[in-house]
Order: sequence, then C-alpha cells, then structure tokens
Amino acid sequence: VIYFQMLFGRRPFGDGQSQDHILRNQTMLHATEVHFPSKPSMTEEGKAFIRDCLTYDQVSRPNMSQICEHGYLKLTTTL
Repeated sequence: VIYFQMLFGRRPFGDGQSQDHILRNQTMLHATEVHFPSKPSMTEEGKAFIRDCLTYDQVSRPNMSQICEHGYLKLTTTL
C-alpha cells in the first residue's frame, strides 16, 4: 500500500475516503483487485509486484521471503 501511494500519490483502495468511511463501508473487504492509474507509467513487472503484495486472499499472498525474491526487486537491485 505504501509503495503504491509513493508511486501514484493515492491509496490503492478507498482513495479520497476517510478512514472512518473505509471501515464503515468495509472498503477493504471488497477490494479484490488493484487498478492502476495511467500516470505515471509502470512496467508490467512492477504492476505484478504490487498485485502480489496486495493479493486479497491472505493464504495466496506471498510472505516476506517470497516478496524479497520477486523478479521486480531482483531486476531493480541489479541495475
């Protein structure tokens, strides 16, 4: 969520809503997919990284070790 906000300047879910509104309307419970703004542009590998980090199903979501091995991080750390 923080990386998404740093890149796009908005939250991936419930942007423009108060925290109270997000909780009351259960916005996070209904946030099953990530939508990316057109600007700034981002590689598909970067989008896949964010999608993996924000996977709705906690059982399917990669753990920290798996995230650290993600191709996007490997790509950016070798440049």
